[in-house]
Amino acid sequence: DVSYRDADFGIAFTPDSRILAVPSVPRDMIELWDVETKQRLATLPVHQPRGVVISRDGCWLAASGQDSATTIFDLKTRKQVSQAADGHRQEILGVRFADKGTLVSASVGDARVWDIQSGKQQHELAHQDKKTTVRGLATSPDGTLIVTSGFDDTLGVWDRATGKRLFTLKGHGKYGGSRAV
Repeated sequence: DVSYRDADFGIAFTPDSRILAVPSVPRDMIELWDVETKQRLATLPVHQPRGVVISRDGCWLAASGQDSATTIFDLKTRKQVSQAADGHRQEILGVRFADKGTLVSASVGDARVWDIQSGKQQHELAHQDKKTTVRGLATSPDGTLIVTSGFDDTLGVWDRATGKRLFTLKGHGKYGGSRAV
């Protein structure tokens, strides 16, 4: 019997809803489960995983860990492709795919946009208060926009290609409403 006490940071289905990916913090892994047979298919090593997301095309799985890194796996081969490890100074609280080649991760002070293949940072999306926790992330269906939600009572709307803030929405509930996007 395994505790999934930290799975609220993010679990994910493949686009066909056949596989469920769940972080297992005590075991330092992401577990892949067959939804129909209820059997565990595989485990992917990630240090104290917090969140997991699967790309819209079902090719990639990204898992954020408490060690301030995001590990990217090829879902077909279940092999690690890259690791976005530079930039964040604290644990990553959110991770999302923007498009086929881009991943977004959030931590304290900012969100970061990464190239999947190389693991290199493309942009830093900094909130006004650099000490605020960026807890929520969303990406538009076409991958061109990113929304960040911070404990500084703001939502930031960003252009994914340039990393520029398009506008800020204020007054969304400090510590309450600003957690999810």
